[in-house]
Amino acid sequence: MKHICSLATFVALASTPFATVMSASDPVPLARRTDWTSTGVPGGIPMRTNICATFNAGATASQVNSAIVSCGGAGGGVVKLNAGTYNVTGIQVYANNVTLRGDGAGRTVLRGGNIVNLGNGYNSSSGITITGGGARDSRSIVVSSTAGLQLNQMVELDRDDDPSIVVSTTGGSRYMRQVNLITAISGSTVTLKNPLFIDFTAGNPRIRYTFVHTRLSGIEDLTLDHSSAGPGNNLTWQYCYACWLKGVESYKPAGYHMVILGTLNLEVRDSFVHDAQTFGSNNGGLAVYGSGPYGSNSSGKIENNIFDRLFPAVEMQNSSSGFYIGYNYFNGSQSQATNAPVSWTMEDNHGPHDMMNLWEGNIGEMFGSDGYFGGSSHGTVARNYITGYNPNSGTKDNPVRLNRLSYYYNFVGNVLGSSSMSPTKYAESRDNCGGSCTAIFRLGWPNIGNASLTDVTGNSVPGGMTYPDAKVASTLLRWGNYDYYNKSAQWNAAEMPTGTATPADNSLLASYVYSARPNWLPVGISWPAIGPDVTGGTGDSAGHVSKIPALLCWEKQSLGTGGSFEASGCYTSPSATTPPLPATNLRIIRN
Repeated sequence: MKHICSLATFVALASTPFATVMSASDPVPLARRTDWTSTGVPGGIPMRTNICATFNAGATASQVNSAIVSCGGAGGGVVKLNAGTYNVTGIQVYANNVTLRGDGAGRTVLRGGNIVNLGNGYNSSSGITITGGGARDSRSIVVSSTAGLQLNQMVELDRDDDPSIVVSTTGGSRYMRQVNLITAISGSTVTLKNPLFIDFTAGNPRIRYTFVHTRLSGIEDLTLDHSSAGPGNNLTWQYCYACWLKGVESYKPAGYHMVILGTLNLEVRDSFVHDAQTFGSNNGGLAVYGSGPYGSNSSGKIENNIFDRLFPAVEMQNSSSGFYIGYNYFNGSQSQATNAPVSWTMEDNHGPHDMMNLWEGNIGEMFGSDGYFGGSSHGTVARNYITGYNPNSGTKDNPVRLNRLSYYYNFVGNVLGSSSMSPTKYAESRDNCGGSCTAIFRLGWPNIGNASLTDVTGNSVPGGMTYPDAKVASTLLRWGNYDYYNKSAQWNAAEMPTGTATPADNSLLASYVYSARPNWLPVGISWPAIGPDVTGGTGDSAGHVSKIPALLCWEKQSLGTGGSFEASGCYTSPSATTPPLPATNLRIIRN
């Protein structure tokens, strides 16, 4: 693959510390982004070799759960499930430092309903006031009391909403939240693991919750099959720090595949999530759900996965923020309709207030923030191929839908639309355009499932609003996106928000996470894979898209026509011995 950049630019991208590269060539100002290098399991998912217990098909959930508890009590290791079908419900990965590992997806099959629970504990209201520190991008706070605080404890911080960016259509407040981990306590100063992506110097900041939680446990190399069970999810993921899912196939639940609450630094990678028993508003893939009563989610990594026939595929909700969602292949959505419309495969917001999430290097039909229950902000969408075309149904619609209350988004270096979509305009302006909404962007509309400018959600914006919500477009930053209407990359100063400097040149970052080619990316695959500066790609007709590993796996294993998924047949995942994260000196330097 060829890239339109000088050798000097390539060397800078590959070797310069992250902050220096960002300040030199990034069109996205510091205030609109955060440091995503701290997402996922720190140092990578560990490759454990100590086998605590081994089971064959016929083992009960009770037997497996007892082994998990014993394994954690002995210092941790692997509970191994040999090949076979296990008819189980309620596997509990509650102990620390335990890997539940199968013999491979499709060979080790867990069949039942509500099959696995990953993580256990509870949250306790704290109310400790933050009296100092708390600056955005810093890692320390000063507190009014350290009573009840301890090292390696998960905490959730919150503050009053900034009314210029946070709106809920159903009530409530203090949606500006971040889950973090205490790494040191000295006097009244508390040091946190991850940089703060929200400013906690104002807005009556506090520690909202402390958590008792599971640490460093995960599920690997097996299939979760809910197809013959009743209502429920395949996996409930709750109260977990640095927990993971790797090489897992999740198939056909009657609810969500995964519901995720009260987590920090989770990681989902190298997995295949597909199909549902029924398709509707309560069925989907990964519901990174968050919850006021249970706790939010922060700093997760969802990377190198395949999603098919889901509505939506990945859905962020309720202050799930600071995530990195990268290099996933979303084959197509599905709804109750036989002729399934283009729909929310990449959903940055369904409940307030998700913010500072990065979507990078993905391929799928649609990206959106739906504004149904409230707003979201400061999402960055970089180097994705968003087609506006559903390959499962042949329908076409807008690749990008930022509905009402979706503010301060950044779109940089994407490829938008496709020859299959054949867009008819750049931005949608018609009311009730129905099934012919084939513009690249739809901005500020009120509704999820139709294109009417009349609000039919039943969740009205406090104080009223006329549509389209003009602030969505006025705060949207667009730079260097290639689209299939203009058939060119747009380097347009008019698409930079008022008060934001126009970049001096047309250079783009290769990544907001990796300062050099990721070590999990196989040789021969272009990096970066997507963007106006990529030529000769075979993933789109303009040549600006190279096939990412998840798409190549989809094709190699014929997953669209009944083939069997096995992660080891497609790619080698990073681990703690080959960490996926960039060098440890990477940090954001505020100007």
